[in-house]
Amino acid sequence: MNMIRTVFYDIGWTLVRPASGDWTFTKRFFEVFPAVSPDDLKIRKFRDALSEAFRPLRENPGMKDIAEQKERYTVFYKTFCSLYNLPCDDHTAADLAQDISCNDRNMLALDTVYETLDALKRAGIRLQLISDTWPNIETQMDALHLTDYFDHCTYSYRLGTNKPSPMMYADALEHCGCSPRECLFIDDIPANLEGAEKFGIRGIQSLADPGRKSDPRFPGIARPYDLIRLLQEE
Repeated sequence: MNMIRTVFYDIGWTLVRPASGDWTFTKRFFEVFPAVSPDDLKIRKFRDALSEAFRPLRENPGMKDIAEQKERYTVFYKTFCSLYNLPCDDHTAADLAQDISCNDRNMLALDTVYETLDALKRAGIRLQLISDTWPNIETQMDALHLTDYFDHCTYSYRLGTNKPSPMMYADALEHCGCSPRECLFIDDIPANLEGAEKFGIRGIQSLADPGRKSDPRFPGIARPYDLIRLLQEE
């Protein structure tokens, strides 16, 4: 680990996983709509409705606070349900938005996360986050006792842009105090790793998501602690 001074982490499927199996459709969603199952997420009509309803959030990821997040997700669920022919009044949409914005149990730590972060900290390595996320991430990270591990957080909702926007990596590098060649970035999405490598940051792909395909251009780790073993072998 001698040449690595900073490790940048994405959050989803690198440190944590969704309790329901999906980031957008929580356990509460499946309780409200018991006729819908996780298998529906594979249906073309479902994916098309999700893409269209999510478009305003994708195109404008900037948010001020959790109150705005709840407002925008209320609109999202109303739009999605209309497109997918699910009955959803204002109260139901607000309930779903409240759950996704304020329920800290929607997110679970991946196996070996704490051991990994402890080992990196003991080695004197600085840890930072580069994540496409919403304002509620701060309370969720607190609930999982992950906040104190990280020295700086580059969040898309603060910058108003998503990875692989250069703004995300530039912000992270501005706060790390070392050169890109002394940094690693762990993310599950190859396009985000490409964005980091354009800055000279080495990318490593997290393969914790069972549905994620390995990209041969990047070293892969199946679980967080595999990073420690990878660095020890170098």
